[in-house]
Amino acid sequence: LPKAMHPEFGHIVQVETDSRGTELKKEDIFSLFKDNYIEVPGVLELVRYKVNEDASDDGSDSVVTLEGEVLYKGEKKLIEGKGNGPLSAYLNGLEQIGIGRFTIHSYDEHAREDGDRSQAIAYVQVENLSNGMKVFGVGISPNITSASIRAITSAVNRSHR
Repeated sequence: LPKAMHPEFGHIVQVETDSRGTELKKEDIFSLFKDNYIEVPGVLELVRYKVNEDASDDGSDSVVTLEGEVLYKGEKKLIEGKGNGPLSAYLNGLEQIGIGRFTIHSYDEHAREDGDRSQAIAYVQVENLSNGMKVFGVGISPNITSASIRAITSAVNRSHR
């Protein structure tokens, strides 16, 4: 986990430990992690997306457009956002359908194992600009862009709890 995420997840583990009155096994800790960061139910579900980049030869004036479909509070919504990368484009698209204004505060990713068939895991901390609350989300996918977008979806859902 990124160092900045330790206090947030540590608090979740401590609350569970206190409620059980016993030390947690590693399987219990991983289950808590999945329930709180990976399989997070909430107001937002990503259905599909497509990313397009319009870049100059040197990449300095890159504009990324993300078009997609989400379920927001159970209702199908089409989104389109622009940004300097897929994540900012996704957040801009979500803002346009009324989910709120978020900004990326931190981003970390790594491969889950060695080899070219490894899945990527992304950790994104977003800040809700309406209340200043910062939360992490986590996404896993063989594609780093998909893992990152899933992490944002996780964080947005966690911020709406």
